[in-house]
Amino acid sequence: MNRISSDTESLISNFNSSNEKLIILSTYFTSKIDPMRKIQQAGDNFEYFRNWYESIEELGLRAIIFCDTISEAFEKKYTTEKISFVRCQLGPHSLNDERFFIFYEFVKKLKADAFVVSTDINDVIVNKNPLELFESDSDKLFVGRGQRKYWKTGKWGLKALFSFNSKFKGRLPVSFFNYPLLTPGTLGGKKEVIEKIYQEMTELFSELGDDGNYDMQVFNYIMKQKYYPQNSIWDGIIPFWIANWYYYALYRISRKLEKGYKAHKYDLVTPEEGIVANDLIYAGFPFVSMVGKFEKKGKSLAYLIHK
Repeated sequence: MNRISSDTESLISNFNSSNEKLIILSTYFTSKIDPMRKIQQAGDNFEYFRNWYESIEELGLRAIIFCDTISEAFEKKYTTEKISFVRCQLGPHSLNDERFFIFYEFVKKLKADAFVVSTDINDVIVNKNPLELFESDSDKLFVGRGQRKYWKTGKWGLKALFSFNSKFKGRLPVSFFNYPLLTPGTLGGKKEVIEKIYQEMTELFSELGDDGNYDMQVFNYIMKQKYYPQNSIWDGIIPFWIANWYYYALYRISRKLEKGYKAHKYDLVTPEEGIVANDLIYAGFPFVSMVGKFEKKGKSLAYLIHK
């Protein structure tokens, strides 16, 4: 199904015929429950994305906000020469998963030499124009990095893998638990690179076929299989559910026995520690700041700040 309901022909034509190379994409959806916050976002709430919006406006960058229920008055008030709203009709998946169908539908129409950034809208700001970073390494996909070191070092990650495994038709490898936690909440790169990962993600979402919140699991599975492979001698030997139970029990017991939270054990401590890179991807700093460090705009050395 096509999800974009606005007529984007003029918008895309103007960008494709311009000298601009970078376009930033994000979403503001209010018609479904936010799967992370477990609430439905209020409509016409500029405060929800003010920091993102103003950071882009300050840098004079081109941006698209995909939306579903905003009023015409709200759209008119906050549309600028460089920032546009594009209306969408959402499909059956969760908000986090739906956005990649919309991004994919839109990006396919962009010129070949374009560079694309897609971000969360509520907790990300653009600190510096990342175009120079992309042009210096245009074959790579630039990727966000989660706060946790690995999938096994947090309760959320272990529960998310359990949910994913219960729906996934294939066999997940136990090495997934020791895989670095990468995030699709900030992605960037050349149009063909971005289009490819969007396509790969949406194909797997369609296979899963429900409104579970799978964006992190699906993205990391694709990264692990195709972009940044990591394997273990135990893959295919130990059943995934047994390893899932083991790591979950180990995490809970360890946390109970420890005196206070051992951040150095579970979380990334320095930007350098979070860098994951090879010929296909670059994850972490300087593309994006460390999550949870609340770096300040203008002081951070990262191109994007993920709070």
